Amino acid sequence: MVNMDRQEKIIIYLHADDLAHPSWAIVDVDNQVRQTALHDTADGIAAIAEEKMIVVIVPGEDVVLASVQLPKMNKTKLLQALPFALEEQLVGELSELHFAISDIDVDGTVHAAIVAHSKMQEWLALLQSWNIKPDMFTPAMLALPSDALNWHVAIDDIALVRVDQYQGYAVDVPNLSALLDTAFTSQEKVPQEIIVRHYRENGAMPALDLPVTIKNENFSKIPFIHDLAYYVTRTPEINLLQSVYAVKKSVFPQMNKLWKAASYLLAAWIILLFIYPTMSYFILHSRLSAINSAIDNIYKSNFPQAKSIVAPKTRMAEKLQKLSAQVGENRLLLLLGYVGKGMSLTPNIKLKRFDFQNNQLTLELTAQSPEDFSAFTDYLTQQGLNTKQQNATLSDSRINATLVIE
Repeated sequence: MVNMDRQEKIIIYLHADDLAHPSWAIVDVDNQVRQTALHDTADGIAAIAEEKMIVVIVPGEDVVLASVQLPKMNKTKLLQALPFALEEQLVGELSELHFAISDIDVDGTVHAAIVAHSKMQEWLALLQSWNIKPDMFTPAMLALPSDALNWHVAIDDIALVRVDQYQGYAVDVPNLSALLDTAFTSQEKVPQEIIVRHYRENGAMPALDLPVTIKNENFSKIPFIHDLAYYVTRTPEINLLQSVYAVKKSVFPQMNKLWKAASYLLAAWIILLFIYPTMSYFILHSRLSAINSAIDNIYKSNFPQAKSIVAPKTRMAEKLQKLSAQVGENRLLLLLGYVGKGMSLTPNIKLKRFDFQNNQLTLELTAQSPEDFSAFTDYLTQQGLNTKQQNATLSDSRINATLVIE
């Protein structure tokens, strides 16, 4: 039996007369049906089924359920002996049939589900076209309720009968009465009652004449797929995906997520290792070309007569030195202009000598009074010049001082 605990599931029901439009339901981790769709298109069903356990309910009319008691043997030999033990109950060549079994009972009874290989291949091909990888195939009659006392019948587009855990039938609705009559007479254990659930809105109730209580229940307001999905997760089943059809899927879905995350990290690492440096090269190469172009323009604007760029760093440094010297000369003339203007406004100031170094003008001055000296320095300060007074002395009622101007 497939473990269905604590995993969200999608239940897909294949209708025998309309395989292209399956019904489906979502069952949450608490085994509650939370979403259903009837005769839906298969587009997008793969996205809905992602990260879920996928249970496919196949048409019951294509599957035969049978039981047989065999001597104790290993599973390989049992599967070899089973077809011959059931040969009298089957129609068709044994080589054309697929046999799937349940757990073996204590008394050696083996419960089997038999289906044609052609049907299995048809269903698997259909699901593959939808990008669906199923975890389980189970016949529709094993998706009905099961208990030890009663039989359960569901009537929709087909009639399904579940006799016990591993016995059941699928039949056209008009033939339901005849099938139940045959099953009732052939079963060793008689049910207390037969519970019939009607899912068709306008279908007539078939007349059942059996020496047992028939309990009819109207479920026309409930989608058939809802109850199939509800009970298939709660009752014993036979998974048809055995032997050559066994699906090798990890039983550790969390591990699959970790592997997927690791794959994404590996891809990101490869991008960083190989692609990023390549992209960086082209980006930096483009920026380098732009910088070289700017250097060419600056060089040509400063040396318009040059036919080629020769030692640009050296030539630009030489030109900067010349410009600095020119700026120094211009600075001297500028400062002397301010000094001359200040002396014209304060005639009691006399210039004895001056010196210009490092863009600083040093003046040796005499002034008739402190007020004259202050008026002269105030003027220079108002022109935005920085003035520093040094070595002020008094001689013959005149002030001698050194003034540094920047």
